[in-house]
Amino acid sequence: MKYIVKKVTNKESQVLLDKLVVRFGDHSDCIKWAKELNAEAIAKEFSKVLLSWLGDDKMKQVNELNAKEVSKGICHSHDFCDANMAMNEAFEKFDINPLPSDLENSQKEINLWNTSWDLAVKNKFYLSN
Repeated sequence: MKYIVKKVTNKESQVLLDKLVVRFGDHSDCIKWAKELNAEAIAKEFSKVLLSWLGDDKMKQVNELNAKEVSKGICHSHDFCDANMAMNEAFEKFDINPLPSDLENSQKEINLWNTSWDLAVKNKFYLSN
């Protein structure tokens, strides 16, 4: 599980770990549940970073453009900033290195990155109307 939360340095990471212990203990489903929780937490943090960089109006434009987009995998946040750096910042908040040196963990981080991004887009970057 070290690739999910490498060390607890903030309140959100501790909350995640507390929920894991309460819900699963040492059960094998713990890892799957932790990945989902982590992806959601990262997606929300990514959305917060983008909102702080772009503001409400541009984030609404991103959502409008994304809604009209027909090509899978296109996110219009890149029209306004280097959104990869925003995702990187979100990963760093959870002390997760998005590009670890070993190949096995690299794929896990890439999957977590993509899942988090997809969740953020699907949830319209968690903006309230």
